Amino acid sequence: MKTQYIILVVILSLLAGIGAWATPSTLIWIPSTDIQANNTWHLGIDNYVAGDHSTGQAPVYDIGPEYGFGGGRLEAGVDYITGFTQPLFFNLKYQLTPEKGSMPTLVVGGENFGTQAGVSDYDMLYLEGSKTFAPVRLTLGYCHGNKSALGTDPDMLLAGIDATLTKDKKWWGAVDYQSGDNAFGALSAGVSYNFAANTSVIFGYDWYNSPTIKDTFTTQLDINF
Repeated sequence: MKTQYIILVVILSLLAGIGAWATPSTLIWIPSTDIQANNTWHLGIDNYVAGDHSTGQAPVYDIGPEYGFGGGRLEAGVDYITGFTQPLFFNLKYQLTPEKGSMPTLVVGGENFGTQAGVSDYDMLYLEGSKTFAPVRLTLGYCHGNKSALGTDPDMLLAGIDATLTKDKKWWGAVDYQSGDNAFGALSAGVSYNFAANTSVIFGYDWYNSPTIKDTFTTQLDINF
C-alpha cells in the first residue's frame, strides 16, 4: 500500500460516522490553513475560463459542499469537477495547531482524491503552516501527489500571501503559488468581496507553469450556511 494511502486511512479514521466531505478552504488556488467553522456547511462554485478563447480550451467548473466539525479543527467534502469521466474528488483537512504567540497555524490535509486510476487519482497530501504579520499572513507548505496521474513533478512547493484590504473587511486579496510542471502548478492572484456575512466572491487570474495549459480567469462564489 502506498504511503499516501496509509496516511489517508489514518486521517479517515478520524472521520468515522461523518457522511459529509468538502473542498479544502483555499487562498486563490492552493489550500489555506483556514478551517470551515464548526458544524457549518459551505458551498463553493468555481469556474476557470481560458483568457484566450481562440485556443479552444474548455472551461472547468468545480462545485462542492464542505462541512466543518471536530470543534473547528476538521473539514471535509466532495467536489464535482467537469472534464472527467469520473468527476468526483474527495478532500479533507485537519488543524494540528492554531496560531498562538510565536507558534504558526499548522494543518495537514489531502485533496484531489479521484476515483479513476492513473487519470484522476492525484492523491495529493500536504502539510502547511501560516503566520500572521499584521496586516498580512504568509503561508508555506509542501505537497506530494501521485506521479502516475500528475505525469511529472509529484513534489510541490506551496506558498502564499493574503490580507484584508479594507477596514470594514469586505475586501480581501491574495497571491499564491504552487510549483510543478503539471495540472496544478500555477501562480494565481485575486481579490474577494463579501456581499454579506455568509456570501463572498473571488475574482482572480491563474498563470500555469505548464506551457500546454492556457491562463484562466476564475470566479469563486462561496456561501456559508
